[in-house]
Parts: sequence; structure tokens; C-alpha cells
Amino acid sequence: MWRGGAYAIIDGQHRTHAAAICGFSQVPCQIVQMNRTEQAAAFAAVNGVVTAVTVWQLLKAALAAGEQWAVTARSIAEEGGCRLMTSNGSSLTKVAGDIYGIKGFLSVIETRPRDAVVAALKALMKAEGYNDNREIWDSALLIPLLLALSERPPALSNPGFVSALEKYDIWDLVDRDASERRAALRLGRKHPPKSETLRTGILTWIDTAFPARIALPPSEKLTRQEAMARVAAIGVNL
Repeated sequence: MWRGGAYAIIDGQHRTHAAAICGFSQVPCQIVQMNRTEQAAAFAAVNGVVTAVTVWQLLKAALAAGEQWAVTARSIAEEGGCRLMTSNGSSLTKVAGDIYGIKGFLSVIETRPRDAVVAALKALMKAEGYNDNREIWDSALLIPLLLALSERPPALSNPGFVSALEKYDIWDLVDRDASERRAALRLGRKHPPKSETLRTGILTWIDTAFPARIALPPSEKLTRQEAMARVAAIGVNL
């Protein structure tokens, strides 16, 4: 796209730069007229297939292009009180509530109901030890947490869930999982993926702390005449 006296290069930036260093004043190219939205979409499409760009760059371009998957992901994160990050951060800049694990988060929202994911994020942002600890928000732990929490909407809606989550020692689970993983490695045995073992451990805690209770419908009181009429209607001989 022509902008400020120059063209924006969608693909071939490195080759063009190398040619300039070598003294070339011209390189072959194809000119395509695009507005800013089309340019962002082209960048995401070309570099997502051809060049090894980061997932954050692709997300940023997709958001600029208004692609639905990116807009939806950001909307869910924001509704849960979090931020879906479009660039990687350092250990000094990362804070609780910032979601850097883009691929993992996309897998969560693709397999879980939107409301459940939002509720899970809100619970994490309310719970002490979670809303103030950036280590919780590392994708290796955050994704299993979100998968497990969003798999149990009834527990999430329990008024005591956040309080129970604050008392739950998730780091004990992490330590036990690491110990079991090392033991399996020493014996040459395969161990399930960390994401799955942590998710299973969190689900076990939820099901123990908030056992599902299926309420039976209230019994219907019928007179003898009403009962006999109902039996006759379904063709039962007494």
C-alpha cells in the first residue's frame, strides 16, 4: 500500500533489506492496492503460512483485520477481567490477569462454553493467590486451570467457590505432578501430558469439594381416582 511516499512490504522484507545492503536500488515486486484492514489480513495470511512469525504478531494482525476468532478471544478475556496480550512480556512486566498463552487460550474457548470460560476467569481474578500471582498465569498452569474450572459450571456458580479456591493448595498438586513425572522418567515410562494431569487433579479437587447433587423432582400427590385414571391412560392392567 502506498503510504507516505513509500510502499508497505507485506512479504519479502528481509530479502529487500538484504538487497539494499548489497547496493541494489531495485527489486522485483507485485503491487497490490489495499486499505489498512486488508493489509493486516494479508500479513496474517502470508506470514502465518510462509514465515515463522510469533503467535502474538498473528493475533495483533488478525485483530487489526477484524477477524472473528481474534475478536471473540479478546472479548472473552476482557469480559473475564483479563487481557489477551498481543506481544510477549518479560518476567518483570508480566502480571496476573494477562494471558500470553494464545494457542492454549484458543483451545479453551473452542472446547468450552463462553459463559463457563468467562466465569472461570472471573473466579481466578477474584481469588487471592491467583489474582496477585503471575506464576498462576503461565500458560502451563493457566490452561489446565481454565479447562478444569470451565468443565464444572455448577461448582463455579457456587457462592463459596472463590473462597474454596483460595484455600486450595494448587502448588501441592504442581509439586506432586512434577515428582510423579520424574519418577516415571527414571523408570523409562511414559507419563500423560502435564496439561492433562494437572487438569485431572484440579477436577478431582472440585468434585471432592463440590460434589454434584442431582435433585429429584418433588413427588406429585394424587388422589386415588387421579392415580387410577393415569394408570388407565398408559394401559396398565392391575
